[in-house]
Amino acid sequence: MITEVQERLMSGHLSTSEVNGSVVYHQVVNVPVIGEIVQCPVSPGLLTLVLQGPISNSGPVYIGGSTVGRTGTATVGLSIRPGVTYGPVRLSNTRPLHVTADNANDKLVIFGVA
Repeated sequence: MITEVQERLMSGHLSTSEVNGSVVYHQVVNVPVIGEIVQCPVSPGLLTLVLQGPISNSGPVYIGGSTVGRTGTATVGLSIRPGVTYGPVRLSNTRPLHVTADNANDKLVIFGVA
C-alpha cells in the first residue's frame, strides 16, 4: 500500500478516500521563521512515513532530531528539496521528529501510513 500512496503523492493525485483509509495521518508543517526548529506533531503508532518538500518551497527543508539544521556548510538531518518526495521511511523509535528550513514559511508535508 505504501507504494500506491507514494505514486499518488508524486503525481499530485492523493486523497485519503482514494486509498480506502490507508493514509491515517496527513500534516503540513510550516517553518514560520528562518532556522526555527519546529517539532512535527506526528501521531504515535505510525510505522511508516512519506515526506515531501512542496514545489512551492523556496529552498530545502531539513528533518531530523532536535539539533536538525545547517551550520555553515554542514547539514544535520535529512535535506528535502522542493518537489522531492522521500520515503517510505520506517520509524524505529518514538523520538519526536523536528523540521527547519533556510526560508521562512517553507513547509514539510508528512503522510503517515499504518
